[in-house]
Amino acid sequence: MSGDDYHVDRYDRAVAKLKQASDEEAASLIARHVGNMALVRADGKGLQEAGIIPELVRRLKIGLSNNFQSESGLLACAAIRDLGCGSAASRKAVRTAGGLVPIVECIKRCRGMSWYDLSKEDLRGITVAAGAIRNLAHGTRINCEDFHHLGVTDELKWRLLHGDSPNSGDVSGDNQHLPDSDSPWREAAFRSAGALINIAEKCNDCAEACATNFRMIDILVASWGGKKKSGKAALIHPGLHAILKLAASKYSLDSSLIDVLEREETRRKHAQEREELRKSNLLLVSAQRKLNIP
Repeated sequence: MSGDDYHVDRYDRAVAKLKQASDEEAASLIARHVGNMALVRADGKGLQEAGIIPELVRRLKIGLSNNFQSESGLLACAAIRDLGCGSAASRKAVRTAGGLVPIVECIKRCRGMSWYDLSKEDLRGITVAAGAIRNLAHGTRINCEDFHHLGVTDELKWRLLHGDSPNSGDVSGDNQHLPDSDSPWREAAFRSAGALINIAEKCNDCAEACATNFRMIDILVASWGGKKKSGKAALIHPGLHAILKLAASKYSLDSSLIDVLEREETRRKHAQEREELRKSNLLLVSAQRKLNIP
């Protein structure tokens, strides 16, 4: 058996074993094979090709059905999150396996509950699912559009704007900032903001929904790093840029946000000039070689 055949067989056996495992055994197997990013980087492609993603989606659905009483459901969601990072094939496979709906359900099941009302399991579910949505949306238009149509934009907007209210369902005012650094739900909020920004890059409806609320814009800008970055003009995520451009076309933005946009336009202009110069130099070198000019 060649080395490649050995690895393929190993991946097939791992997936087959996971399919037959009990919930407790499944948690151990998921942790062993795709329990962190290092494992995913090493074996994720092989396991994805062996069919692990449909099985992870199935385990996630089971976890949802029993309110995540077993560890395997959330571990499956975390594995899907990591597999979707940097892998277009995995992002496509999750959608094909019907994985987007149960991931969104991890967010929707806590609809109307403030951060204060969430159990530890609820908070962990939102944190893991928001990270999965962020990764699965990255650069993948069809996933972004599906997530928006499944209600992710509205759910995450509500949580970022109103989730800090200690009274469930209180939407009398908007949050003006991300949770403090010592807040138990800070990571969940950052991942939620990142998910919205990734979706907005490829889904204009999401960008429009985010651009209509100044507090939402402030929160998303803060998650990117703030309005006043020193030194050279900092790269703005294309999704955040789309939101700011839409907002600027309809409303009067404050000077700090205008400054963020202007710096990004300057950075893009300089990047385009450098790229045009690079192409011009390549053409010149190619022409000189053809003419045997030293």
